[in-house]
Amino acid sequence: MVLIIRCVGFQTVENCVCTLRNLSYRLELEVPQARLLGLNELDDLLGKESPSKDSEPSCWGKKKKKKKRTPQEDQWDGVGPIPGLSKSPKGVEMLWHPSVVKPYLTLLAESSNPATLEGSAGSLQNLSAGNWKFAAYIRAAVRKEKGLPILVELLRMDNDRVVSSVATALRNMALDVRNKELIGMFSSDQVSYKGRVTIAFIKLFC
Repeated sequence: MVLIIRCVGFQTVENCVCTLRNLSYRLELEVPQARLLGLNELDDLLGKESPSKDSEPSCWGKKKKKKKRTPQEDQWDGVGPIPGLSKSPKGVEMLWHPSVVKPYLTLLAESSNPATLEGSAGSLQNLSAGNWKFAAYIRAAVRKEKGLPILVELLRMDNDRVVSSVATALRNMALDVRNKELIGMFSSDQVSYKGRVTIAFIKLFC
């Protein structure tokens, strides 16, 4: 981590981050189908309400059926080893494993290079998009690594490309209900900072 902090301004870091952003684009189409989520499992990970078909009528209206927790929900703590993967990700797994969240957040917190910031936010944007389980894991990992306030703070940056990339990343993070609540809390004093930031939040929540 110390090495990352010392090298954040290097051109090599900028090039690598931009390459990783490109490699992480639409990853869910490149991984085995077994890693994709079914709709019910995705709703569990996102913290959404059960669909209407999971409700049954009663005298007091519709009564929701209790959901059983999936083994993955019981075993995965958000930042530790993920069921089905090795403790230390290898090869292509390193592109989407939640352990990549911390280096990206370090770059977002320490770098002043707009291209590096845009690339790091773009990578998190790509990794947190789509209906696959690792997008949900990435969203949870960003929250647990306290990355949401880092992203929100970058909305104040005087660079439209960075702000746009960060706003889209936050929009994906907000698919997680707990993230959405925290983003609203962290950003309560940011919306009026500039009209540009207000537009970013319209993009985030619409």
